[in-house]
Amino acid sequence: MKKFLFVLISLLIIPSVSHGKVLELFVQPQTGYMGSLYNQKKLPWSDTEYLLNTDADYYKVNAGPFAGFIAGLEFMLIDVALEVNQFVTSEKRSTYFALKVGLDADFELGESSTGTIYLMAGVGLATIDDAWYDKAQVAHEDLYAQILFVDAGFRYEYKFTEVIRLSIDAGLGMHMMQLSQFAANDELAQSSGVHFYVKGGIRLVFDVFGSKKEEKKSTSEDALPPKQPVATVSADTNPSTASNPTGATTASDKPAK
Repeated sequence: MKKFLFVLISLLIIPSVSHGKVLELFVQPQTGYMGSLYNQKKLPWSDTEYLLNTDADYYKVNAGPFAGFIAGLEFMLIDVALEVNQFVTSEKRSTYFALKVGLDADFELGESSTGTIYLMAGVGLATIDDAWYDKAQVAHEDLYAQILFVDAGFRYEYKFTEVIRLSIDAGLGMHMMQLSQFAANDELAQSSGVHFYVKGGIRLVFDVFGSKKEEKKSTSEDALPPKQPVATVSADTNPSTASNPTGATTASDKPAK
């Protein structure tokens, strides 16, 4: 088991370190769709006939498009994020708050694009409607459910610049929730299941320490020493030397007797 955990953590750490990031802050206005895939009738570890409330599952009741934002920080492979989404077409216009922590691994997909796989766990609060807007904070009577969840997903990012990026996420999650409109010991007070989501937006990323840019390697021509000018030999102005460049004595050069 220890070896498995070591290998898993190594696979997550190495890509993040090689990607050159240490601490990043991010914020992303976003829109997307969230819904329920499956609702459990009873908990797998339960040994009683106690049934869950499948009809009141939050992801089932409020399935639909949403708009919101996510903001947080990423320290090497560890992510911490706060996400707030407003469902825009659900009957009661519920608001969803989530605080999550998890791990991720980044991979280069091209010169201007990256892919990220992540595993996040957290807690969520979901409101019945948007009546809490007129209050200083969300009150207990405004809550629909308190949620525990685990999400696994993939994110694609296209970099317009190092700061401005197009981000698209898709993933699946498992959840358990306490429905606030029922008493804690009520048979209808809990729900559990599998949910899905797709979302996208413009992600603003701020690298706190700055990534080290690789220095350009000099080409072979740049590595060569500069060419020296070729020395030229000036022509001799002496006619005799010019006519006899070898300097050998000829018959015409001998004095007359």
